[in-house]
Amino acid sequence: MADIEFVNPSTGAALGTYAFGTVAVGTASAAYAIRVRYKWGQTGSGLNSNALVLQYSTDGGVTWESDLALFTLAVTAIQNTSSDALFLGTTLSARRTNRLVLPPLRAGCAYDLALVFSHPLVTGAATTTYTWRLGLEYNQSYQPAGLVPDAPYGVLSGLGCPDVSEWITAPTLTNDTDKVTLGNCAYVHEGVRLEIAGGDVALSQDDGSSVTLSATEEYVAVLSVGAAGAVTVTKGDLDTAGTAGAPAYPVGELPLAVVRVPYGGVIVTSTLVAVSGRCAVSDAGGLDVTIQPGRVSVPGYLVTPATVQTLTLADDSTSTVSLSEAGVANVDGDGAPLATVVCASGDISSVTDVRRLLGLTELHLRQRGTETAATAADAVYVPYAWTVDSGEVRVRAASTGATGSTDVNVELDGTTFGSGSIAAQGTSDALAFVALSGAAGWITLDVATITSGGTQAVDVEVVLWIARTA
Repeated sequence: MADIEFVNPSTGAALGTYAFGTVAVGTASAAYAIRVRYKWGQTGSGLNSNALVLQYSTDGGVTWESDLALFTLAVTAIQNTSSDALFLGTTLSARRTNRLVLPPLRAGCAYDLALVFSHPLVTGAATTTYTWRLGLEYNQSYQPAGLVPDAPYGVLSGLGCPDVSEWITAPTLTNDTDKVTLGNCAYVHEGVRLEIAGGDVALSQDDGSSVTLSATEEYVAVLSVGAAGAVTVTKGDLDTAGTAGAPAYPVGELPLAVVRVPYGGVIVTSTLVAVSGRCAVSDAGGLDVTIQPGRVSVPGYLVTPATVQTLTLADDSTSTVSLSEAGVANVDGDGAPLATVVCASGDISSVTDVRRLLGLTELHLRQRGTETAATAADAVYVPYAWTVDSGEVRVRAASTGATGSTDVNVELDGTTFGSGSIAAQGTSDALAFVALSGAAGWITLDVATITSGGTQAVDVEVVLWIARTA
């Protein structure tokens, strides 16, 4: 809390740890103007996760309570006196809430707020007042969700939840002249899984107002992704090199990267904002592994680690990396298991994902070896709109002595949305999707080609992991 302060935006007077006020019972207050900022004079970034929290008291501040119906909060403006391109705060329209998560503050940056408190359903003497306070909490690693002893362990997929937008895998980012190059990435946008193929993103010498850069000038571009399954480029206006500010990206989209485009086009400054989610565990070199952010169900808690964690494992060991109910990654400890990691001779030899993704339904479609190409082998009717997270082809009975491959298509009402291929004597293969969501209808498995020349026909099964979206 030491690095965050509340001030009066008109006078600059400090309001202390909390902004607070009173309102008469049965009425709505005037809009209170409040500024929350990272302390002036400090450098670097604010904490990775922070949230404005509103509470009220009926006993003069002895006890505090929260009620979603009592507060309307808006972010009316953002302050960025240092023109920090990494400050991604944006204005927000008024909404009823008692907890508002915000992007990290940066040195010299602030949010201007308009807060209205109302208690319309309570009546009483006009002299009765209710006290409210606005504070900041951060580094929240979990939220109590009520003790449910039999609740499952696992990583929440985010699919089917219209209020969830988050990264699954973040792309790589490479600078070039008048462009950056992104790798493949996947994300959830308002409950629907989307993918973007890697490629070049052009960033010309024209700024957001179509003015061409001159010597000693630059502009800042923010890349983001939304419902379209494509990268959105939002350019700011040009300014003197080193001082251009980042523009606000479209509301509802996920920030991907911030790029500073100089005169001449040779990009040397860019920052990848996207962070892989779902608590993925990966080899970080030597005996280190990194654990990405995500949302995990642990009995009694919703665990939401917001930053990348690193663990150093013991050499010549097989370890299970888990996430505790406090959101802390650990080795061979309690919590939700994420991956099994094998270490030998000072290095990591394998990382095997053992996460269980919650919120998904498994669909199984089977093709028996007697089927012929282009004849639907199996079908299941899905009575609701859905989105697919992933899928794979599994060999139930492998061909022997054959050449070629068995190619399968997964179709929705006759239109292919996923395909896979199993080589002769193969075991399994991931499905590649050309569409990741669909309406209610028949999902069928169709064989496109079959291995030939062997003594046994191949027998495969397709597994789809989907979530309901309507």
